[in-house]
Amino acid sequence: YGAGYALKTLKEKHPQSFEELRAFAHKWPFLRYNLIHIETNLLNADTRLMKAYADLVKDEKVREEFFSLIQEDHQEAISSIIDLLGEEAQNRRHSLLSNIERRKKALDTLHALHVDYLKKWRLLDEAQKDTHEHLLDKLLMITTALSGGLKSTG
Repeated sequence: YGAGYALKTLKEKHPQSFEELRAFAHKWPFLRYNLIHIETNLLNADTRLMKAYADLVKDEKVREEFFSLIQEDHQEAISSIIDLLGEEAQNRRHSLLSNIERRKKALDTLHALHVDYLKKWRLLDEAQKDTHEHLLDKLLMITTALSGGLKSTG
């Protein structure tokens, strides 16, 4: 989070520096690696799933404010990375996009379970300590499964 804002601000306020960054993205493997790593996380982030998690926030104003910022930053980051690397991920990241598509159904199921257990866990009070710990164990197992399925913990 924040890459979209940073890159957009650089492009708008310091266009010469943005152009230098674009040139370095093609010359410096370390920078290219970092941009691709950011892009990988952005491509793994499904805005539909982001919305399901955001819907857990009860305060509508807070939910909408933060969710719109996150969505905007996500889109800005993808757009800026395309600009820096010169072409869209669909033309460069065939293997990753294929893997994401292949894992999508299983991950969607895990995310649905995760959201459902989070809702239940949040409704419990201290008097339900055994249930609380049982649901927390399930949440942690699902979190581990999700990170494995996403091939990322971030």
